[in-house]
Amino acid sequence: MINNILKVYDEDLARGDLSSLTISGTKPVSVGTTGGALTVNVFADSDVNLTGDVSISVKHADSKDGGFSEFFVINLEGGATYKDGNLMASTTISEDAKAYMLADVTSASGNTGKIRVTLGYLAR
Repeated sequence: MINNILKVYDEDLARGDLSSLTISGTKPVSVGTTGGALTVNVFADSDVNLTGDVSISVKHADSKDGGFSEFFVINLEGGATYKDGNLMASTTISEDAKAYMLADVTSASGNTGKIRVTLGYLAR
């Protein structure tokens, strides 16, 4: 298990091209009652070049039908490059997360490449 990251497939909080400046998650993902067993991982979904900062707002709600509010923010600093598949950032979801999550990404002009904001399992 060393250096392996367990990925959850088809449960992306947000996914898209950084050149579009904003990426909005459209499909809420169930994360409730996981008791700190999940992370939010940000992967390069192609080669990524960050000339400016990227802000990822992870939101949560009690229902998948709406009422999402910001839970935490992941910031990526400009001046970095990532190869396709590289882990760009990761944070553990705390126990006080509500039942559903999605994310919104704000990118700076000049950033290139695609990213994937998704869930990951913590090995137990």
